[in-house]
Amino acid sequence: MIRQRFVQSLRLGLVRFMTRTAFMQQVIVTFPKRKAQPDDKPQKDPWHFWVFILSANVSANGESNHTYLALNEDIKINRVTLSSKLNFDAYYNTTRNRYNVNEQTIDVKNIEFGLSTLYVRSLSEHWSVGGFYKGYHSIYQNMAFSQSVSPALEYNLYPNSEVTRRQFRWIYQLGVRSLSYIDSTVYNMTGIFALTEPWGSLNASLAGYQFLHDLSKTRLTFQMIVSWRLLEGLMLQLNGGLSLINNQISLAKEVGDPNQFLLGGRQLPTRFNYYSSVGLSFTFGSVNNAAVNPRFTNVDF
Repeated sequence: MIRQRFVQSLRLGLVRFMTRTAFMQQVIVTFPKRKAQPDDKPQKDPWHFWVFILSANVSANGESNHTYLALNEDIKINRVTLSSKLNFDAYYNTTRNRYNVNEQTIDVKNIEFGLSTLYVRSLSEHWSVGGFYKGYHSIYQNMAFSQSVSPALEYNLYPNSEVTRRQFRWIYQLGVRSLSYIDSTVYNMTGIFALTEPWGSLNASLAGYQFLHDLSKTRLTFQMIVSWRLLEGLMLQLNGGLSLINNQISLAKEVGDPNQFLLGGRQLPTRFNYYSSVGLSFTFGSVNNAAVNPRFTNVDF
């Protein structure tokens, strides 16, 4: 047995030298037929693609004149297949900042809770249809409660079977948003371009929002993500985005306590916002991936 393995290793080692000779035309590579093993059969999924994520965390930090406490709870339910996608997310977040300044105690408490749902169904290799629901409460945004329902239609210039390599998706969204102060209709259109090549990937999106009851209330947002492959598994990531804002309809009329703004408890009016980041990521592990379904991603609703 040892002698046979030695001879086999010697034969394999000589193959690289035979490629430079005429004998290579006489070489035939064959593999023995392998019978299917019981482990080769697809495993039965008792959950039928359903994934449940329950999370909660408490964070705290402080110093002699400042304490911070945050409690975050979240429930996610997802079901993603090649033909459909369902995402559900419900959350409850509480943050509290306490400052002692000039023998005066200042408390800023912020509570946010809400839920969102997305469902999308594939109609063909290029067309998809679905909708969004979102409801939330936010002291920071001066929102007692907001609800929105938005059906949407998506067209991908490239077949969805090629989404791991390239995609150019156009999403048309029309819905109704109910606020504590206004009942209005909101219009949203998003264009998304994505490309994956051996050097890495590029994702870019341009989204426009407009209230139909007041066409002057608009928002235009551009985002881009570039991932550059440095080594196997090591990526350089460049992110950036810019928004031109003219639709902050939930701002409070009264300025109120300035400390709420200075300590991050209330939202300030603005005409734009931007962000940028650069970083490295390293990926390793199993080569098996879950179903890929990018439909209706990168959409604000």
